[in-house]
Amino acid sequence: MPKYTNSTNSDIAIGSYRIGAKESITIQEYLQNIPAGITEDDSVGYYDPIILSRKDTSTATFSVPTTSSSYEIKFFCSAGDGTIKFNNASATAWYIGTGETIRIKCMVRIIDSIILTISSGTIYTTIEKI
Repeated sequence: MPKYTNSTNSDIAIGSYRIGAKESITIQEYLQNIPAGITEDDSVGYYDPIILSRKDTSTATFSVPTTSSSYEIKFFCSAGDGTIKFNNASATAWYIGTGETIRIKCMVRIIDSIILTISSGTIYTTIEKI
């Protein structure tokens, strides 16, 4: 997470934040167009919520990493179509077609593996901590 410090004697607004005179704030995003008087220290680290990101163009089976018990899975089909199954091959399939997005929020760990069957095209999968 970057830390921003105001070295002036006046409050400065940057993005949706206000940094008081001679104050510092640490936030979970990098701000663009930093005005004079504000310094950025990115050595504090950065919070990365992405657990997994992948692009598949053919049938694939993969595990949901165990790094978080609360997560959101997002599928986006940029072209073609396919089906999505969770945890085992006999599960009910979800259809996804070109331009469609499917989002599933898991507040507890209920999905351990994902089975994509792609007829044609590309499906992007992102798993993010929530």
